[in-house]
Amino acid sequence: MIMKKIVLLLTAVICCISCKKEENSQKKYGENVISAEYAIPLGFCHDFLVKDGEVYTLYSGDRYGNFNPSIKKINKKGEVTILSRIDHLFFNNMGMELSPQKDSIYLVTNPPTSVGRSVYALPFNFNREKEYTTPSEMLTDIRQLDENKYILVGNRQSRLLLFDAKTKSCTYIAGTAVTSGIKDGKGNEASFRRIDKIVIINKVIYVVDTNKNLRKIVYDAASDSYNVTTLIADFPKNLRDIFSDEDNNLLVLSDKVYKFDPTNNTLRQYFIDDTKKEVIAERHTLSIILQVKLSQPNSYTQISWSYVNRIFIDKNDLYIHNDFYFFKFSNYKKIFVK
Repeated sequence: MIMKKIVLLLTAVICCISCKKEENSQKKYGENVISAEYAIPLGFCHDFLVKDGEVYTLYSGDRYGNFNPSIKKINKKGEVTILSRIDHLFFNNMGMELSPQKDSIYLVTNPPTSVGRSVYALPFNFNREKEYTTPSEMLTDIRQLDENKYILVGNRQSRLLLFDAKTKSCTYIAGTAVTSGIKDGKGNEASFRRIDKIVIINKVIYVVDTNKNLRKIVYDAASDSYNVTTLIADFPKNLRDIFSDEDNNLLVLSDKVYKFDPTNNTLRQYFIDDTKKEVIAERHTLSIILQVKLSQPNSYTQISWSYVNRIFIDKNDLYIHNDFYFFKFSNYKKIFVK
C-alpha cells in the first residue's frame, strides 16, 4: 500500500513537471509572436529602397505567375500605388536607386542586347523613360555614392563603374573585363569573379563576390584610384545580402543575420535565430519559428532567414522582403537583436 502511494506521488510530480515545461514552452511560443507595422503580400520584388519612411519597389509579378513589372511605392500606412510601368525593360537582374531630384527612379537591367547598356530614368509623373548610354556590356545593379554620383555593377558583374548624374557619363573604377577571379589591387589591377550584392556606407563600397566572399572598395586620393581588398574569403554559408544599420555598421544576411567586426574581419551573429527548440516533455521538442501576426484576425505568417531575400534598415525601422510578404517593423532592435 505504501509502495503504491509512493508510485502515485512520483507520477503526479513527473506530470506536474512536464506540465510546467509545456506551459513555459507555450508561454515562450506566444511571446515569440511579433507584430509588424504592415505585412503586404507584394509578390516578387527584385529590389527596393527606402527614403523618408516611404518604400520604392521594383516589382515583377505575383506568386501566381501574373507578370506585371512596375515601380511601386508603399507609403507610411502600407498603401501601395504604381508609379511607373517597365514592361519593355524588364529582365532577370535589375537594380534601382532614386534620382538626385527624387522625382524618378534610376533603373539598370541586364538583357544581352543594347537595352542593358543604359541607365534609365523613369519619372513618376509620366511613363516615358529617359536613357543614358554607358560603356558597359550590361548592368545589373546601381547604388548611390553621393548626391549626384552612383556606382554601377557592369560587364557581367565583373566591374564597377562610376555614373555621374550631372554629366551623364560613366568611368570604370575597379575590376577588369579581361580577367575573372578574386584578386585585390588598385582599379583595373583588381578583379572580381561575380559581384552579387553591393552596399555603400560612408562612401566605402562593399560587395559580395560569388556568394561567399566579402570585399571592400575604397577611394584613395593619393593615387586617384579605388583600392579593392578582400575582407572575408570563402565563408561557409552563402552571403545573400549586405546592408547597414543606423550606426553605419555593416550587416550580412546569410543563414543568420551577422554584424561585421572590422577589428578582426569576422562576422558575429547579430539578430536572433529564426528557429528555437524548447523541450516540452520527455523526448519531445517543439520547433519555434519566428511568427508574425498579420492584420487579419488569427492570421500569421513566418520568417526564416534562409528565405529572406533582402533587408533594409532606416533609422529604427526594419524592412524585410521574402517571396511572399514585404514587412516593416518599428523599433526593430527590441524584436530582433540578440
